[in-house]
Amino acid sequence: MTLIWTYRARQCLREIREYISKDSPLKAGNFIRQIIEKAEVLSGTPRIGTRPPELDGSKYLQIFHGYYRIIYEIVNEETIHIHGVIHTRRDFNRLRDDF
Repeated sequence: MTLIWTYRARQCLREIREYISKDSPLKAGNFIRQIIEKAEVLSGTPRIGTRPPELDGSKYLQIFHGYYRIIYEIVNEETIHIHGVIHTRRDFNRLRDDF
């Protein structure tokens, strides 16, 4: 399956990198790579995620990397869209309109 990172998801990665870079640019780069590697697992096992409780009944699924949710959608048998990467401490209900 092909993973497509939406504009919103890429923006999330940039924000995470900027935040972590304040302490360590090296750690920031490593952490972003880890998130991307975690998402790449979906290519082989797309249905491993769970439904976000805030988006119950929706088409979206989530997997976790540390304290971050990777929100995604299985578009068809060939394509997965990554819609966002959100820290678990953020108020997800305030971000719902982004999904």
